[in-house]
Amino acid sequence: MFKTIEALHDNVTNTGFYPLTHEQAVIGNDEVDLETKLKKINNDISKSLIDYSKEYLTTEALEDGTISFIINEVTNTNLLTSISYSIDNGTTWTTINNENDKKDKIHIDVDVNKGDKVLWKGNALALGDDSDNISSFISDIQINVYGNIMSLLYGDNFINQSSLPDVGFNFSGLFGAYMVNCGVANIVNASNLILPATTLVHDCYQGMFSDCTSLTTAPELPATTLADGCYNSIFVNCTSLTTTPALPATTLAEYCYANMFVGCTSLTSAPELPATTLTQRCYSGMFEDCTALTMAPELPATTLVKSCYEDMFNGCTSLNYIKCLATNALTIKATYHWVIDVSSIGTFIKVDNMASWAQGDSDIPSGWTVYTESEYELVRRHELSDLETRILKLEQALSNANIPIPE
Repeated sequence: MFKTIEALHDNVTNTGFYPLTHEQAVIGNDEVDLETKLKKINNDISKSLIDYSKEYLTTEALEDGTISFIINEVTNTNLLTSISYSIDNGTTWTTINNENDKKDKIHIDVDVNKGDKVLWKGNALALGDDSDNISSFISDIQINVYGNIMSLLYGDNFINQSSLPDVGFNFSGLFGAYMVNCGVANIVNASNLILPATTLVHDCYQGMFSDCTSLTTAPELPATTLADGCYNSIFVNCTSLTTTPALPATTLAEYCYANMFVGCTSLTSAPELPATTLTQRCYSGMFEDCTALTMAPELPATTLVKSCYEDMFNGCTSLNYIKCLATNALTIKATYHWVIDVSSIGTFIKVDNMASWAQGDSDIPSGWTVYTESEYELVRRHELSDLETRILKLEQALSNANIPIPE
């Protein structure tokens, strides 16, 4: 066992893993599943010891290769003044100044070996100003990323910064192949990447991880005040992503979650969507082509707006459960093409006063069993009663056979 906090800290890698030995991973006589439980324990210990909000944005190499930052040729100094990096944990920094009227991109290439860490900081308002003008990371190797993203904007003064400059597109496409970018940062773990802003600006994280097909763990998204397009397409085609960050905001903006998880083919569960006041296209295309998703998140909003759920579950071929509490979906095309190519059988729950709701690609999926809320509650009670009866019968059979009943 480690004798001091310092020794424990030294053994925490910045990927969030604490190198427990095989013997330390045994609890009583039960050996834990080292692929799942140990990973969670390691990550929890790491987070309890390291305050990643006080760490510069850091990329860690999981292989030998090159990590690069590309300044787009049309990104001028009014947005981005300079980018700096350190390969010795911040002791020395190399600074690359941006230029106006560049004829080509500026490539900042850092050759790394497995385990090397590169710290990054900048002096900027944003790293681009629209989807055709994005500066970003790329790598020819798999990496992890952690630390406070605000160091790219505020340099050494990033700690406790929680406001984004109101120019939009601040981190759009930062790690992804969004729109015209030339590559991606092949990120595996972003769970310790800190995005501290609670009030967002338009398009600030648009396409941030798009096409990061190795990404397995996403960062937390704590913002409660959203802006138009803020998370639009942020995880498009992250085909290794299996779970989602929580989405706590209850006040939405247009396109805020549009296309958020398109093509996340390993995604098996969806985040809760607590908002009851919607905006146009707020969830449009949100889970499109999430082919492993079986249950939709509950949709609690009673008053829908135009296109709010458009294409939301289009192409979710395994989806077989939706609970939607809308009362006005029939008149405003709020659900246009939202259930194309979902499972051919499933369960749809609606509010009691939605007496007539057609079946089809823009309505209730064809072939699904439809219940009102009150009907479904009766069905569930009946199923629970049947289960309790079967358990009692099984217990009686075991007792009659003198077989001990497991506790």
